[in-house]
Amino acid sequence: MQAALVDRGYEVAVVDPLDARSFRAVLAAPEFPLILTVRSQAKDWPMPGPETAEFQAIRDKTLVTLIGNPPFYDGSTGFHDSVFRRKLAMLMDHDTVDYAQRLNRSGARLLPYRPAFNDIGLEDEGRWLPTSRRPVPILFVGSCDDPERFREAWRAAFDRFPEVVRSIEGAVEVLGANCALPVVQALERATVDLGLDLDLRSRAGRLALTLLARFTTNQTRRRLLARLIHYPSLIVTNATVDLPKRHAGCVVARPMPFSGILDLMKRTRCLVSLNPNSMTGAISERVTNAMRRGAVVVNAPNTAMRRYDGTSVGLLGPSLEGLDDWLDAATAGDPLLDGIGEAAVQVAGSAFRMDEAIDWILRFASDPVVWSRPPAGAPSP
Repeated sequence: MQAALVDRGYEVAVVDPLDARSFRAVLAAPEFPLILTVRSQAKDWPMPGPETAEFQAIRDKTLVTLIGNPPFYDGSTGFHDSVFRRKLAMLMDHDTVDYAQRLNRSGARLLPYRPAFNDIGLEDEGRWLPTSRRPVPILFVGSCDDPERFREAWRAAFDRFPEVVRSIEGAVEVLGANCALPVVQALERATVDLGLDLDLRSRAGRLALTLLARFTTNQTRRRLLARLIHYPSLIVTNATVDLPKRHAGCVVARPMPFSGILDLMKRTRCLVSLNPNSMTGAISERVTNAMRRGAVVVNAPNTAMRRYDGTSVGLLGPSLEGLDDWLDAATAGDPLLDGIGEAAVQVAGSAFRMDEAIDWILRFASDPVVWSRPPAGAPSP
């Protein structure tokens, strides 16, 4: 992102909010009218007193936040409480833009984010092996927690409201059979079926959605890992994976630097990813980076990826149907992977360029018309 901004003639300063003096100096400097952050914690940034000129200069900046998690997570809503007058949030999760608008208490502009790949390490592209001949048959990268901890959390949080507990657990049953359903819709249906008056925009509603999303996501990841350990695969995770019948070629590794993951993708036949609609319905950075490096991405049901299904990615069914077929093809080095991998590189190179993602952000952040009219629904990127 920094390189893309510099290429467009912007002066860029990268600063650590924990370095309060340097951070405040950059915030107040007139040459930096735009503050760009990922997963904003702007409400907690150190600020001068509200009566100072420095504070007023900071307030007049434009804050742009890239939000990867669903908007009901506290970390995704905190930017509303920051001091900036103008706030622009780019949501990776396009399925919940309407829900995010319902939570918009600060007059922020909320827009869908354009997915983008990172171009680090692409200089050796001419030496990459065809997808089917790469040495890593199957790659999974992702955290995985015990889902039951989240069930325990919602039962404790709503112990005085058993109807809410039943509503969440009803949604769990629905999502367990159909991870193509967005989590907001699943909980809305469950509350209606029980005749509850639970406002999903309220603090209780957001907590219920957060715990439900974390439970179903980790439950689905556990199911996925239970299948992957029977194949020659590399699993990069913080999870403790049950390995009693692990395939001899299955390796479980601890998390590694980002550059190492990017290098792995160039040597991978099939990346198994998990961004189902029950989590975010987003095209994650992991997906775009793997596609640009020629790996075949196999993903849980995802509306944002549907247009690429069968040509440059492979989407699974609502209960992960089709997973074994893809894993078998990757293990065997099926030549069909080559055509999909080549198409993935082309799609990523044309649809997921970082410079276009930056242009999308700047177009709205610097357009005075955007800030002169009331917040409205999000246009398509």
